[in-house]
Amino acid sequence: MKEIEIQNILIVRFSSIGDIVLSTPLIRALRTRFPKARIDFVVKQEFAELMQTNPHVTTVYVYDKQRGIRGLLAFAQQLRRNRYDLLVDIHKNYRSYLLRFVTRPSQIVSYSKQIVQRTLLIKAGLNRYGEILQIPERYLKPLQAFGVVNDDQGLELFPTEAHWSRVAAIFRQARLADGELAIGFGSIAAHPLKQWPVERFIELGRQLVQRDGARILLFGGPQDLQGVTRIAAQIPNSSLILCGKLSFLEVAAAIQRCAVFVGNDTGTIHIAAAMQRNVVALFGPTVEEFGYYPYRTRSIVISKPLSCRPCTHTGKGVCKIKTHACLKEISTTEVFQAVEKMLN
Repeated sequence: MKEIEIQNILIVRFSSIGDIVLSTPLIRALRTRFPKARIDFVVKQEFAELMQTNPHVTTVYVYDKQRGIRGLLAFAQQLRRNRYDLLVDIHKNYRSYLLRFVTRPSQIVSYSKQIVQRTLLIKAGLNRYGEILQIPERYLKPLQAFGVVNDDQGLELFPTEAHWSRVAAIFRQARLADGELAIGFGSIAAHPLKQWPVERFIELGRQLVQRDGARILLFGGPQDLQGVTRIAAQIPNSSLILCGKLSFLEVAAAIQRCAVFVGNDTGTIHIAAAMQRNVVALFGPTVEEFGYYPYRTRSIVISKPLSCRPCTHTGKGVCKIKTHACLKEISTTEVFQAVEKMLN
């Protein structure tokens, strides 16, 4: 353990939703180890809300990408005045490297993206990962030298009373009764390779309504509205469309109302995990080795052991075998049975 007085800590993670939510065990562990330290967090403007209510963070510094390199340099100069003893870089891109250089912290810690192992697995089918560590564990591993340990309490988010109240008002307006079974769908993926067929979500929703009398809550961003509206129109029992209506922490509050959350491999499953919901996650082109399975919540991951997996780590690109079999081979029956297992 490194014997050094740590008073000022800066964590850098600009984006995106899932990666930021997955950083919360690191923040909590740092606060436990350094209870009196200043712990600041740098994040892009559009994701700042995820951190702004975290009680373990002293100050959230919001970075505006639109300001360009000059803006980033000025931003870094501002941070330099805080004289950080420790900078924890869990983004590791050119912006975070520039921030590290300008702020001049006493010590810098970063995590391994395991790029060599990832590339070998995707390009050559060679698995050299050994022990599989989820992303929160990778974030924490280099801080063991400072006595920072994982408490195994999982992810966390902190909606405020205002967030809970607004969501409650939306539910009242939609006549979602107290005690009525609600099941959440994260039915639209940003990248087509991660998309379980929309027709299967429709079929699943119908089965859950017929068998369990469920109300389906459909989550997503404004860009997902068209696809979600198509799903809602074909599911009975007045499915509730929440796309584009909620902020990130309002999404967290709404997911808390769901008995089960069913989703593609996207950031919303990590929000569901942070709210300790039952999660059924559908993984196609990506694999557990990449570290993004639902973390420390009750979950069932459904995937197919095809020889062509993984073909990407982000969901970008095209299917190698032109069939999208990794997700198309996941049947509605399999997912329905997983949801029923969660409910029972």
